[in-house]
Amino acid sequence: MMTLLLNVAVMLGRPAYSKPIDILQPDGTTVTLVMHGDEFQSFTTTADGYTVVKVSDGFYRYAVKQGNVLAASAFVARNAEVREEIRASKEAKKDEFYTLILLMLSLPFNSAFEMPIKRKTCYH
Repeated sequence: MMTLLLNVAVMLGRPAYSKPIDILQPDGTTVTLVMHGDEFQSFTTTADGYTVVKVSDGFYRYAVKQGNVLAASAFVARNAEVREEIRASKEAKKDEFYTLILLMLSLPFNSAFEMPIKRKTCYH
């Protein structure tokens, strides 16, 4: 009877702590993570649902599927609001770049940038 109870206890997996936890990344930023599963099979996501894995450098990185396993991507996991700030900053930089290009294209060429004109030599 005791063996049966122990076997039943082993078969029941304990659920993972499923409340969001703020994790300090090695670069000093924090990311909010949520664990899913039990002691037999588990995975971790950001608060908004992106799967992440912890790698040897200590960072949690976004996961990519390689075959049947999850592997770390090159991108460090960030909270949604930080990702939005980074995206907005990149968009602003891209807009500034294109504005600068359009400005340069709209300026008239001055003699320093014009192609030299090959002049015909006239002998009279």
